[in-house]
Amino acid sequence: MKKVFYYISILLLSIHVSSCVQDIDDVFDASSSVRVDEAAKAFDALLRRPANGWLMEYYPQSNQIYGGFAFVLKFGEESKVDVSGTLFGDPEQVYQSLYSIKKDKNISLNFDTYNPLFHYLSDPDPHVPGTYSLYGYYENMTRGKGYEGDYEFFLVSSGENEIILQGKKTKNIIRMTPLQETASSYLTKVLNVLKETSSIPAIMGLTATIDGKSLELFSYGGVGAYMPVSYGDETLGSASVLATSDGLTFYSPIEAGGKSISHLAYRSEDKTFVCTDEGATDVVFSFLPNPQYLPYEDYIGSYKIAYDKVTSKTVTIEAKEEGKTLRLNKPFSSKYSIVLQYEPVTGTVSIHPQAVATNGTMDIWICSYDAAQGRLSWNETTGMQGTWNGDRENFVIEFADNGASSSLTTTGFYYRSFDAGTQNNGAHFDGFGDYYACKYFYSLTKK
Repeated sequence: MKKVFYYISILLLSIHVSSCVQDIDDVFDASSSVRVDEAAKAFDALLRRPANGWLMEYYPQSNQIYGGFAFVLKFGEESKVDVSGTLFGDPEQVYQSLYSIKKDKNISLNFDTYNPLFHYLSDPDPHVPGTYSLYGYYENMTRGKGYEGDYEFFLVSSGENEIILQGKKTKNIIRMTPLQETASSYLTKVLNVLKETSSIPAIMGLTATIDGKSLELFSYGGVGAYMPVSYGDETLGSASVLATSDGLTFYSPIEAGGKSISHLAYRSEDKTFVCTDEGATDVVFSFLPNPQYLPYEDYIGSYKIAYDKVTSKTVTIEAKEEGKTLRLNKPFSSKYSIVLQYEPVTGTVSIHPQAVATNGTMDIWICSYDAAQGRLSWNETTGMQGTWNGDRENFVIEFADNGASSSLTTTGFYYRSFDAGTQNNGAHFDGFGDYYACKYFYSLTKK
């Protein structure tokens, strides 16, 4: 009897405790739910408030290796958001899609339907709709991963003058501020900074002097998206860069010589960047000259070519279209020449797939060739980059894959024929004695 009473007592106690806990949970959940719902509504109202929308400083990839991008987001009725930005180089273009505010563990801002501009950086295999990206980064993205950006963001903090988000995937901090001018006006200024600073020739980065030591930010021509940083003999890592309407900002401050540097204003009159951060306004960056820069006319001359086992053949480079292209005369056959593309900003030359001759109804092309895979490509973005060694006494231009393809490494060039004026009905062409122009192209040494 005692045992029965004991079990009944335990059962009743458990029912009572369970009921109490349930009552407490219900009250807590209801209160919490109301608070979260009110916070979400207030956040949504805040997003819609600025007349010109919000400027978002967006950094894809968890290590910010692609730099930052400026987006302007105008939130409106029916959960619609208008997105504009600098990514495609058109400040007037606006793409509309849907957004939502979710209430999970944290309030989050989510871009739910595909937006060609905003989702470009989170698309596993992005493409440019209509126009080539000003940045050109998509050539270097990871295949199947794209730029590994976010389209879902946790809310960290919010206020009238600033919203801080965090990418769900990358954990990157994303800052938003209300725009004080139209999106078109602001983005045009950003693009002007990018265009002007990236069009200055013979540049390989930025340099400033702090406490008698050089602070240097390196890039491949002008101002890059992700710039290795050194201070004196010390390597400080890399700075992820975002262009603003008046200069540059960094994802994380550069700490050097007791200075903390986050924002630089560009002065067009003397082509310098002046730090605007408190305690560092005396820091002025100038452009760092590239010692390997080679002017167009200095390429002209006679060379000894090295490809496959050929090391003694003499070829010549002559001017073609001033400042843009040069002609490399008969390098791989005794009949036909090829065109070198000259890049005036970096002072380098490159070779890309191109038509070199016409044979009856067929065009003969030099195509990029990967000797390790036995593959070729006539995609004109592929090819080889030539870089001068910087030595006037032993003047050598060395050639290597240009990095445009993630699936093919160009080691040389291959002959292929197509229907004239097309790239149809392609086939091997051995009219020059071999399928290959060369399997391995190494260098040109000036005589």
